[in-house]
Amino acid sequence: MGVNIPRFAVPSIDSDVSDWSGTQEAHTPPETPPPVILPMPDTPNDLNAHMDDANRLDMLERKFTEMMEKQADTNALLLQFVSQQAAAAPALAPGHQPAPHQFPPNPPQSVTVQVSRAKPANPPRFDGKREKAKPFLMACRTYFRFCSGDFPGDQDKIHWVLSFMTEGRALAWAQRYYDDEDNTNTPSPVYANWDAFEKEFREHFFPYNSEEQATNKLEGNSYFQGSRTVDEYLDTFLDLVSTSGYTDPKTIVVKFRRGLDQTIASTIATMPSDRPSDTKPDEWYKAASRIEQSIAADKAFRAAAPPP
Repeated sequence: MGVNIPRFAVPSIDSDVSDWSGTQEAHTPPETPPPVILPMPDTPNDLNAHMDDANRLDMLERKFTEMMEKQADTNALLLQFVSQQAAAAPALAPGHQPAPHQFPPNPPQSVTVQVSRAKPANPPRFDGKREKAKPFLMACRTYFRFCSGDFPGDQDKIHWVLSFMTEGRALAWAQRYYDDEDNTNTPSPVYANWDAFEKEFREHFFPYNSEEQATNKLEGNSYFQGSRTVDEYLDTFLDLVSTSGYTDPKTIVVKFRRGLDQTIASTIATMPSDRPSDTKPDEWYKAASRIEQSIAADKAFRAAAPPP
């Protein structure tokens, strides 16, 4: 918008003074010309709108060519950098493989792993009776084998066994042990280790002359199988052999065959092939169990078969 500024006429020096003193007439200034609006340049969208397909394709091709040239320059720089790094690296000996990159170790983390495993039953309470001493000691030793981690030392085993000696002669013996431990003037335990404890336990609770008694049984006929199964007979026989101290395999076979059921023993002795050796007790044990099962299966078959 234009602003009209009034202008005044200045008389020349040749004009009459009276003219100046006369009434002044205002001079009307010329009109302000209208503003000129210049057109703004077209935006890219407008340019594309005014471009035909040929020009647009030509522009895209130029842009693509520029991008490819820049990519080629970048690849050349990368190739030059890799070549410089390879030249600076030390040469490896023939057949030598570069060491893998070592990453920093992860910080230790606390992981709790629970492993479930079978646990044997506790031994029975022991009252000191001699016929129960051996099964009780066997149950304790079985527990030690399965749960060895629960007993860091022999003294832990000893005190654990004493905790089951709660009746009769066993309780009195355990009480004497703790009295001796409390009254001793030295820090050393009553029994230095498990072997010393077990030896004292055997002497105090096992049957007297157990070796002689087992030998006498094997020389008699009280250990014979009778109406028992082969497995039951074998358990008793092996226990007697272990207690008596028999080690000669031929003597063991003779004793086993003598007490075995006569039908089974005769079948083994007259086997046309694969007869067990008279110096290998294990072969006789297996053959006796196998024949007993065959006889039982034959009896079951005959009982189920219809009469002729």
